[in-house]
Amino acid sequence: MKSIRLLPDYPCTDTIEALEALLEDAKSGRLKGLAFVTFERGRRYSLGVTGVAHDDPTQALGPMFLHLLDLSKKIFASSG
Repeated sequence: MKSIRLLPDYPCTDTIEALEALLEDAKSGRLKGLAFVTFERGRRYSLGVTGVAHDDPTQALGPMFLHLLDLSKKIFASSG
């Protein structure tokens, strides 16, 4: 398994770009909800849900579970 790396101490441009794209999608009405994890300094994180993911947690679980499986595969493949 890979060792834990400290988070960079500067703005993460791909995170900023992703959030700006999500904001545009939300403003246009294409984005109806989010289920997310944020990573902050000091090994802190937060979890959140909005919109349809908040209103119908069962609907949010399916895609989140598939993402969890994908991340798990990446972790175990890199530890090989």
